[in-house]
Amino acid sequence: MTEAQAGEPAGAVPVDVEFRAQRVICTVFWTSVALEVGLVLLDYHVNYGGLTDIAALRRLANITREDSLASWIGTTQTLLVALTLWAVVVVVRRTTKSRWRRTGWLVLACSFTLMAVDDGAMLHERVGTAISEINSSEAEGDVGGTTPGGLLDAFPSYAWQAVFLPFLIALGVFLFVFLRGELAGQRLLWIVLLALSCFALAVALDFIEGLEREHPWNLYGYLTRTFDFGDYTEYRFGHDAYDTLAHFSKSIEEALEMLANTLFWYVFLRSYVRVAPDVRLRLR
Repeated sequence: MTEAQAGEPAGAVPVDVEFRAQRVICTVFWTSVALEVGLVLLDYHVNYGGLTDIAALRRLANITREDSLASWIGTTQTLLVALTLWAVVVVVRRTTKSRWRRTGWLVLACSFTLMAVDDGAMLHERVGTAISEINSSEAEGDVGGTTPGGLLDAFPSYAWQAVFLPFLIALGVFLFVFLRGELAGQRLLWIVLLALSCFALAVALDFIEGLEREHPWNLYGYLTRTFDFGDYTEYRFGHDAYDTLAHFSKSIEEALEMLANTLFWYVFLRSYVRVAPDVRLRLR
């Protein structure tokens, strides 16, 4: 049966759509970086700097809010990273019999998909809060007092870190070990290390944010007690020194997470081109 008989218009000519992969990947990378810098500047000037008094616009520019423009861009980016990984999974499953390679790319695809869900639904924060509340309930004494020994009582920061941090560390170790084999001899491995470092620093900033103000590990409390710049922050931003430090720490944390995803996206796009050099998009 000919193509025309199969339902295609007579005389239809297939069209091969080709892209210069390296140029496209570089464009994606630098566009993402420019967006991330722009979001930080929007937060600084429009939201915290008070460039406008319109509350809706300030909330839109607030990089720390889950309903802001930055949150939508970050979630979308994470989803695109996950889709890139699923494309790699499809190609690897068709081109290799190595169970380790198939499993490795599948684990990464599932992990970044879960991260996209987490970004959109605040999964880790809500699960951590739920576990903290359950733990507090179980720690209640029979006589109405609170008994020591709750599972999370000793952890000074957000409960989600105590719950999920071991899994995140395990995932980071697996990701590095797996990609070290996949990217052997390539400079891309240094980009992977940089991305992991950005994620680690973001988690560290989040840990500090969750500490009590007077906690000895709270860097922002130490800085505001040691240095007197409260008059400037009140004049420039209308907030005290501690709240200003805490906000911009959160801003940097969100930017680091997006930068880490951008770096991973660059590596995974390069990996896709490597495993599927002859894959073409054919339109009929």
